[in-house]
Order: sequence, then structure tokens, then C-alpha cells
Amino acid sequence: NTAKPSPMQYIPVPAGVAGMAVNSDGSTILLRWFAESNPKNIAVILSLDTAKQPVVLSGHTDAIMGQAVTIDGTRCATASFDKTAKIWSLKDPANPITLTHPGEVFNVAFTADGKILATSDYEGIVRFWNAETGAAVSKPIGEKGDINTRCRMRFFHSDKRHLITAAWDRTIRHW
Repeated sequence: NTAKPSPMQYIPVPAGVAGMAVNSDGSTILLRWFAESNPKNIAVILSLDTAKQPVVLSGHTDAIMGQAVTIDGTRCATASFDKTAKIWSLKDPANPITLTHPGEVFNVAFTADGKILATSDYEGIVRFWNAETGAAVSKPIGEKGDINTRCRMRFFHSDKRHLITAAWDRTIRHW
């Protein structure tokens, strides 16, 4: 007979959570919702310190599709169908850096040190940005135009020279 584990902490949130990202110690939690449940174009930062108020990240004009938090929890990023990704400093969430793309943005991922952000868009292209300034840091990679090569998720190896993408064509690529 196995006992059900009990949560260490319980934080109620509105129904319909569609995505979540968490920093390395679990103290910063970024949530986004399905469009049917809550506003689709906002994300919320929660803290395990329940004395802190949730921080609402607003500024996208269409659905948020992806989210990421730096390991240290000082920055987060969102990807949206409004053809932008945003980098949010948790010290100044009212003034995000906006990264414009030619198509809808599906996902975002930070390097382990939080200095570079990768974004993947509707065209299957991955772009790299300085996470502090928003400047492009290298040429984009990927195969443009084929729905089957759209990158849905990617993660960095800690040395910042390795990128893993998983695409709709049932492939994983190591760049």
C-alpha cells in the first residue's frame, strides 16, 4: 500500500494552465494559459514566497505559445503568435525587450548562463539574441518554409555551443 505524496506547498491558480517554466531552485515560476481559460496574451510570474504578489506580464497582442526562465530567475522570455518574443527583466517587468520576427514565434530558450536567448518561429528558423540588449548575435539557422521542420522545443548544452531542436517532422537535430 503506497501513500500518495503530499505537496510541500499549494498555490492556487486559475484553470487552464498551458505552459510553465521554472528557474533552477524553483523559486520563480512562469505560467501561461490556454486562450479559452484566461487572457491568452499574458503570462504571470509566481513565487514560492507567498508574501510576494504575482507579477502579470502583459504586452503581447496574441496568444503566448512558449516561455522560459533563466536559471537564476532574473529574466524570463515569452514567444507569441503576434510575431514577437519578449525578454522580461524581473527587476523591471513593465519594460520588456521586444524581438520582432517575420512570423509567429513558437518557443524560447535561454543558455545556461542566461546571456543568449534562442527563438523559433513559424517558418522553422531559430534566431539567437543577446538576452540583455535584444541584439541579434549570429545568423539564424533552420530550414525555412516546411511545416514539418518547425522547431517546437530546443535546449542548450551548458557550454552554449550545442543546441537541440525537436521538430514536427519527428526529428531531433543537434546543431
